[in-house]
Amino acid sequence: MVMARIEIRTADEFNAFLTAAQPGECAVYYRGYLARDMTTAPVRALALAARLAQVNGQATLTQRRLAEDLYEYRVTRSRERG
Repeated sequence: MVMARIEIRTADEFNAFLTAAQPGECAVYYRGYLARDMTTAPVRALALAARLAQVNGQATLTQRRLAEDLYEYRVTRSRERG
């Protein structure tokens, strides 16, 4: 896994990362508590873009707990389907 040194803040930036990333490349797409923070349209759009990428097989989503109620959400570009 290669961690990209980019900052993803929007759904458009998330999708741009997926388009440009090599398989196995990883990036942080959100820090906070996503389920609680989805009260704003931009955060909901980012979460939806992440979920759609996962469902479509483009990405694997993981999270790492940093502290209580603070997580780092990561996306890893999936290998191309054969």
